[in-house]
Amino acid sequence: MIPPGFKCSRLVVVEVYTPSGNWSSYPPHKHDQHVVDAQGKLLEADLEEVYFYKINHPQGFAYQRIYTPDKTVDELILVHDNDLVLSPKGTTR
Repeated sequence: MIPPGFKCSRLVVVEVYTPSGNWSSYPPHKHDQHVVDAQGKLLEADLEEVYFYKINHPQGFAYQRIYTPDKTVDELILVHDNDLVLSPKGTTR
């Protein structure tokens, strides 16, 4: 999935198992701004997110929504097994 020499200084990988018929990644969250508090503590990281879907049943599917407050991005995506979704900015759920 990630070839040798991939240009990246940091990579965070998380696997989420969601039982059939349930929500995942709720409540909605975002990673499109670098925000720190007055003490310098990181409150939000500016990250791109990639979602790779593995779905057990051939007829199975999921929906992913990605949007920004100004609606320059507002997408509802139907995904199936082995689909990949890039969330470059905005909120995802």
